[in-house]
Amino acid sequence: LQESRENYLRATDEERESLRKEFRNRFIERFVFSVNRLSEFQIRLGARLDKMTAEGLDTVEAKLKLSEAQVKLDLVKIKIENLKATLSAEYSDEERESKKEEVKNNVEEIKTGIKETYQKMKEVFSIMKGLVIKNSVEVETEIKSSN
Repeated sequence: LQESRENYLRATDEERESLRKEFRNRFIERFVFSVNRLSEFQIRLGARLDKMTAEGLDTVEAKLKLSEAQVKLDLVKIKIENLKATLSAEYSDEERESKKEEVKNNVEEIKTGIKETYQKMKEVFSIMKGLVIKNSVEVETEIKSSN
């Protein structure tokens, strides 16, 4: 990090602009990567919930939490697009401070949205785990009572 900072300070104006764009792109790529991973996890959870529903388990609560996670994830995707637009827009030196504040707020909202989405998915997973345990206990009880 220190070396990157020193390289930036020694760079010419054109090189600095290039370094800024590169930093912005890597910054956004990290958010996109996180969102893609959460999307994949959500798809797998949805498929497993469908399978559990087909097995006769009550997955209504889990599906509701999963849909809440999907809404939060969609909002994060929109905020990422807004961040991309803000970072790619040209602005004057007078607007620099307001743009910094706008980007900072947007980044915090994205981070919070990712955390909330992940938390909702953890709740879905916990509910699913509880359903599986409950179902296995019921099956064991039925087997013991039939003997």
